[in-house]
Amino acid sequence: MISDISIVRLECPEPAEYYNAYITTPEISRSFGSTLQYACPTGYAWVGGVVTCSTAGSWQSEGQIEGCLVLAPGSNCASDTTCSPVVSAKCKSDVCVCPAGFSYLPDTSACTRDCKSLFNSGVQSNGVYEITPDGINSVNTLCDMENGGWTVFERRFIGNVDFMLEWDAYRQFFGSLNGDFWLGLDYLHALTVADSDIYFDFTTSANQPFYARYHNFSVADNHTLFKISMSSVYEITPEYSNIRNGGFYDHNNMYFSTPQHDNDISATNCASTRGAWWWNKCYTFGMFLKSFNFMKMYMGYNDTYVYFKETTMKVRRTK
Repeated sequence: MISDISIVRLECPEPAEYYNAYITTPEISRSFGSTLQYACPTGYAWVGGVVTCSTAGSWQSEGQIEGCLVLAPGSNCASDTTCSPVVSAKCKSDVCVCPAGFSYLPDTSACTRDCKSLFNSGVQSNGVYEITPDGINSVNTLCDMENGGWTVFERRFIGNVDFMLEWDAYRQFFGSLNGDFWLGLDYLHALTVADSDIYFDFTTSANQPFYARYHNFSVADNHTLFKISMSSVYEITPEYSNIRNGGFYDHNNMYFSTPQHDNDISATNCASTRGAWWWNKCYTFGMFLKSFNFMKMYMGYNDTYVYFKETTMKVRRTK
């Protein structure tokens, strides 16, 4: 009879890599009891302490590893109170730092990531602001501060920007913040990593307001084709409450499509005739971004459509 054999790890695996961090330990050893010290470039602080190879065969730290966080102005700290002049800054590893994913913007004296963090820092006026959705790369966009710090990722009201574009174009910003624009799918992914809501703020061709708000909204990354997810909880303009399958919710778990990247579940390529969108079937809640003059939404009964003259789409973290 062959007895069970337990595999015992005699050393730790290769050390983990953390964004912006590098190991300063002269000679790296993976044996039990050996230690590693990480460091960060100028402007960042390592939060996680010394990392030790435990007898369990894994790297452990005396504190939770958060990696390299952006330094906030201020002296060494003993508590978050010391860092309070910079909005959202925290005291970690005895220095003031911005939370993971946030950057420090001197103009606002705050740790910011999106329009909501700017709103929390005291910014109250609508306008164009610099944000850092992924905590690394900054971009300018419109912020709706009057309604609590929504980050606008799409606006169309003039018709002077071509939206019939391909995959790589939709990943990045295009258009003009003074007119029609699209913020970019990569930024939208970063903005919705945390629990978020999406809000549609439209004006119909009859000059009537239309709004819809969907909860727990997220956009996956490029590797998963910017798949969207949301809960079935939503609010919508009462006059349109009988829209097919909750309108945009009908696109839950759909992938983004462009004319040459057909990722919908329809037998035909919806984006080739209707423009880029998270298409389900071609007649569902879509903005038909191909043409400014035909931005419309399918109501799902009697082949009824609602046409729009202005569209604004925005997201906001719930926490």
